[in-house]
Parts: sequence; C-alpha cells; structure tokens
Amino acid sequence: MPKHIAIIGGGPAGYVAASHAAAGGASVTLIDSSPLGGTCLHRGCIPTKSLVEVCNLLDKTRHAESYGLRLSGDVEADWPAMLSRAGRVIGLLNKGINGLMSDRKVKVIQGRGRILDGQRVDVEGHGIVNADAVLVCTGSSPILPENFRVDDDVHVATSDELLKWESLPRSLTIVGDGVVACEFAFVMSVLGVKVTLTAMAERPLPFIDTDISTVVLREMRKRGITFIGNCAVERLETSPDGINVMANDQVVANSERVLVAIGRAPNSRHLGLEEAGVEMGKRGEIITDGMMRTNVSGLYAAGDVNGRLALAHAASAQAILAVDHILGREPVPLDDSAIPWAVFTMPEIGSVGLSEQKAIEKGLMVSTGRFDMRGLGKAQAMGELTGLAKIVADRATGRLLGVHIIGAHASDMVHEAAVLIRQGTNVHAISQTVHAHPTLSEAILEAAEDAVGQAVHKPLKLQNTHEKASSNNVLYHSESLWLKVQDGGEGIIGVSHFAQENLGEIVYLDLPRTGSRIVMGSSLGTIESHKAVSELIAPASGDVIGINSRLLDSPTLVNESPYEEGWIVRIRLDDTGETAQLLSADEYVDYLGICS
Repeated sequence: MPKHIAIIGGGPAGYVAASHAAAGGASVTLIDSSPLGGTCLHRGCIPTKSLVEVCNLLDKTRHAESYGLRLSGDVEADWPAMLSRAGRVIGLLNKGINGLMSDRKVKVIQGRGRILDGQRVDVEGHGIVNADAVLVCTGSSPILPENFRVDDDVHVATSDELLKWESLPRSLTIVGDGVVACEFAFVMSVLGVKVTLTAMAERPLPFIDTDISTVVLREMRKRGITFIGNCAVERLETSPDGINVMANDQVVANSERVLVAIGRAPNSRHLGLEEAGVEMGKRGEIITDGMMRTNVSGLYAAGDVNGRLALAHAASAQAILAVDHILGREPVPLDDSAIPWAVFTMPEIGSVGLSEQKAIEKGLMVSTGRFDMRGLGKAQAMGELTGLAKIVADRATGRLLGVHIIGAHASDMVHEAAVLIRQGTNVHAISQTVHAHPTLSEAILEAAEDAVGQAVHKPLKLQNTHEKASSNNVLYHSESLWLKVQDGGEGIIGVSHFAQENLGEIVYLDLPRTGSRIVMGSSLGTIESHKAVSELIAPASGDVIGINSRLLDSPTLVNESPYEEGWIVRIRLDDTGETAQLLSADEYVDYLGICS
C-alpha cells in the first residue's frame, strides 16, 4: 500500500518534496496558507534576481559606447515597471508549480497546519490529516528586532517590505553584511540610491573566502557605496532628516530609509511543536539528524526551518533526502561542504567547499591558485574584467577543498567544482581536463594550474636575477613580499608593487586592521592595480599591532621605498622561527622576484 506523506509548507523544500514523493508512488497532501513557491519565489530568490538582471542590463547600457553602440537619450530605471516585470515572472512560475502538483495528483490544502504528532496534522478549517509521516518545510522569515522598529514598514523595512515600495528613497542604510544586504546594496546603488552598509564584520560576506569578499568591498567603493565595518548597530531612531542608525550611542549613519538584513529566523512558531515534544534549538530551529528526522517518530523537517543551511537548493535537496528515507530507500546523507553558494552581487559569486581561511582553521596545509578574469579572452570580449577564480587544495594530497569565483556568470560556473568536491577529487581533475576556448570557465583551469604549479597565462612565479642593487635603487618587478624581524618578537611585513613601465601607477590596497590576527599561509590582503589583482600571503603568524594608516583608504600611489618602518604592517610574532625561510629586507635587495 502506498505511503501517505503530509507536507507543511509549499516552498522550495515543500513542493519539491511533494513532487518527488508523488513521482515515487506516495500519496501526498501539501498544506500551506500561502500561494505555492514560498519565500524563494514570492519574496526572495526570484524577484530579487529579476531586479539584479535589470540592473546588470542598465549598467551595461550606460557603458554602451565602450561596446561600439550609440544610444540617443538617457536610459532610466522605472521602479514600478521593474516590480511589475518581477511579478509576471513570479506568476508564471507559480502557475508552473500548481500545474506540477496537479500533474502529480498532489492534494493541495490552503490552510494553516498544526502538528499533533508524526502522523497527524490539524489543518485550520479542514480538520485532521492522517499520514504515515509528516514533513515540516515552513521556511524562515526576516529578523526585525524591536529596537529596530519604527511606526511604519516603509522607512524601516526588511527584504519582504522593500519589494512593496512604490518608489525608491534618495538614500538608504542597509544594516547587515550577508547575502541579502550585499545584493540590495548593489541593486540600489545602480538605481541611483545613495547606499551605506553597516556591517558587524570587518568586511562584507564574512563567510566567503577573503579574496572574494575583498573584491566585493572594492567594487562597493568603486560604486560609491559607503561600507562601515565592525559596526554593531544598537537601534534605529527617527529624526527630522530621516532615520538615524545608532551604534555606541552615536549616529553612524543617517538616511531616508533603512533596510534591515541581519538574518532570518525559522518559521517554527504556532506549529504545535512544543506540545508535540519536538526538540528545538536556541533560534527556534527544529533539530534533525542526517536523514532530516526529528526526535518525534514519523516527523521530519527540511529547509530553513531546521537551521542547517539557509539555501533554497539545499532545502530542496534535504526534502528529497527526507522523502527517500520515508519511502524506505537508503539515501546518502548530504555533504553540506559540497553544496554551492550563489551570491548575486555585481559581479556575482559562485562558491563551494572550504575557503582558504576555513581550511587553515581546520589545521590543513593548503595550496592555493588564482587567476584573474581579465586574463581571459572571453572576459575581454564581453567587457567583464572584474573578478577571479580561486582554487583551494590540500597541499599534501592534492584533494580539492574549495573553489571560489567572482565575476560574470560565476554562479553558473561553480557547478563543475561542486561535482568534483562531492566526489573527493584531486585538483588535477581540473588541470588535466581540457576546457573550451574562449570561455570564462578557463579561469578555473588556470587557477587549478596555478595551484599545482604554473598557470599557462600567468607570469612565472619565481624570477631570480643576479643583478645587485641597493635599497635606494631597486627596480621592482610586480609584487614582492618581505619580512624584517625586529627585537622584542616583532616583525615588519612589507610589500612592493611597482610597475617597471610606470612607477606612479595607482594601486588599491586591502589590508588587515590593527588588532586583527593573521596566520602564516593565509591571506594577508590584496593588492590591485590596473594590471592585475594579487593576493598577499602572510609570511608569519601574529597580532597586528600597527599599520601605515595612509595606505588604508582610497587608491594609493605606491612609489616609495618599501623599507620605511611601518610599511605596511607591524605584527607581534607568535614564533620568530616561522620566518627562517624568508629573505630579510637587506637580503631582498640582492634579488628581484616574488618572495612568499
């Protein structure tokens, strides 16, 4: 006899579970008080990506002349029309889901479900639904603390309310540093809104590999987005000039409106979970095992409501896993590290596996490879030069640990890496696979080659010369990193980035802040000119105790002696023995090349 599964919630976990279960021969009842599709379709992934696509098109149109196109008149954004287009896309996809449920003969009940146990759901206005198993897929909602609330949901909004705005503000402060915060920062900036982003972390998207988030921060600055890091916002206050954003009892930002994007909370309230004895976490998430089972027999939970991984595609995968277990199959638990992330900033991000920083925290010795998008023929032809691909591999075994991409179509390219990481493949699986030319995916190939040896289209890693020089007369080639150990267990890390053709070239620097911590072998920062973006690998471990503040802000003309004290970073060394293999500042002048 076919099993009967009751599913509460019709988002990317719920409706996918219903479709999969029905295709597997189960009888399915899908319960939701809202239209099918969930937050992802109606207030999240789909409408926001519709806006991102319009903004990308608008951005390119503004640079049409660089592509050889002449446009007469100005191209302007029409916010109501943009929302209307997003609404049409939502309607089309919602119709498709409803059609899919009809095709699968899924019984859809529009109402609120309350769990009685692992086999019964009480649906408001419809009575009790009996089933062999119950799957909870109720998703999550944006967090809006009481001290962030004002009298209306226009001047202070979450992402839900923002999509209902009838017009755009002149200025907007975004509280948060995650995916939603960063995506809307770029969208609003392109649409002409003055954007300030206040972040708890020192950089946007702190969970992403540092090299990737560094590019995001740089692109924000280029677009005029004000980023305020290490800022713990305490409350919001109304003022005659708009909304004041308060931190440490001081106004850190003021704007016409505020978007609060500090995370989401599981939709676990009013479901009868406590009465049913369901174990829950501190944030209200339903605790589940690897098969998505709760502690109550017959009751499962998938998607945001279980707090495991707040991604729509992860929710769908968890739901399929739960259904397979209910139907008596033997599914393999999901490997969360092999589930890719897609972040639609400008440019977009595709990421899967461990970041370099996480790999080092786990005690792994890593080898990394990078390749800048501007080095690709396809990127040049598209005019999409910003970004890079980065490979993180185990130095001892060559096992692929992570792949991180920022650039055009990064979210589409990352799946090559997701397949390989899930299979536990060696990085040579990429470097030995022929990639079509010209494509953007060649950046992954070049980064893999860089991780295991020498990328074809990158300068040689070591370029030694016997030319002698003094510290006052050195013609530097590309970037060079050195460390000078001082008395008292301190060290000065210096970096040079001089172009032989133009010693006055403008260079952007992304550096750690005083009080932060660096670890040998991890990313110290990033240095960029019009020629290339280069990663600076920390030559030692320790706490940053001083930094040349002149180099922290806007573009800096780097055309000075690198041997001045304090240039760039002064650290308190954990172990001076770590520096044994490095050239000192005095020794360095005998060589021209990369020392890292």
